[in-house]
Amino acid sequence: TEKERKRAALLVELGRIREERLDDEAGAVEAFEAASQADPDNEDALMPLVDSYLAHERYEDAFPLLAVLVQRSDKRELDEQHRLALMLGETATKLGRSADAVAAYERAYELDNDDSDALKGLAGSYFRAEQWDEAFKYHQVLLVQHRDALGRDEITEVFYRLGVVKREQGEEKKARHMFDKGLAED
Repeated sequence: TEKERKRAALLVELGRIREERLDDEAGAVEAFEAASQADPDNEDALMPLVDSYLAHERYEDAFPLLAVLVQRSDKRELDEQHRLALMLGETATKLGRSADAVAAYERAYELDNDDSDALKGLAGSYFRAEQWDEAFKYHQVLLVQHRDALGRDEITEVFYRLGVVKREQGEEKKARHMFDKGLAED
């Protein structure tokens, strides 16, 4: 067919058949990519591509697709919006895109402020972006709200980061105090 949307829908169906019935992941990805080229708005093609790209650590390829999915996610269920925002944050972090990671994790945290993964990602993103005030705030929130769920290594890392933040803010005494707390943990 010459109609791009119809062609894309057929290619998505072909991709699903190849993936689910023929166990042909490469052929499925090829069909989903062709569907995405025919109709860049086809989210049914984007999601399996993202899953495949992330599984094969093709973060550069996954990032723009995830950005589109997150941007258009308002009509999805809240937990799906949250999951997509987390995936975008993780992908941006892998690519060293601090500002994009902060934005994605902010969205995930906004959608579910009880999720420790969103909070860890947000705190870490602010730390990597050297936004010290926000990094300190969210690392503190992480300790207050989720300390019981954190492992010893994670708690040590939080205190270390808090120490680095205070050192960067010129508060040497508070920095040493945080480093001491980290050493007390490990």
